[in-house]
Amino acid sequence: MAKNKQKSKGRQVQAGSLKTTWKIILVIAIIVIVGLGIYYSAQITGNATKAVKPITSVSRTVLSSCKLDQSCKIRLTIKAKNVEDLAIEEKIPAGWTYVSSSSEASITNTEKGKVAWIFGGPLGKALGKPRNIVITYVVKPTTKTGSFSGTWGNENGQGTISGKSSVKVK
Repeated sequence: MAKNKQKSKGRQVQAGSLKTTWKIILVIAIIVIVGLGIYYSAQITGNATKAVKPITSVSRTVLSSCKLDQSCKIRLTIKAKNVEDLAIEEKIPAGWTYVSSSSEASITNTEKGKVAWIFGGPLGKALGKPRNIVITYVVKPTTKTGSFSGTWGNENGQGTISGKSSVKVK
């Protein structure tokens, strides 16, 4: 009987140390898995932040010489990269008349003295490459000089339209 008690004690000791060993292995495995998850998460987040640098700029060019009561063409060039939506508002000179525009805008809104274009959906998203979008619009001058001003805005910020803003009419 004494021998049987010793054998069972030995088995209990072995079984107890085996349970402890498995617990230690399980804890180490959890620590390794969590550590790798945090490491790879930091790597992915860091790379994604570097890859997505939004760029938007809008510039204005006068395409033709402007003459009183005749059509005058204005071009807005938009450089977009990693941009979802874009809104542009252009203020035309006081007294001048908006005639028309050509663009791929979702919505074009005109009211006295202002023209607005709204672009929906990804602009310049394909492969993260910049994309140029051109709006050509026509105004009819009614004064000898005129000043344009405009703004743009999207989910990344806003800015003013650069380029030629003062026009002398012949």
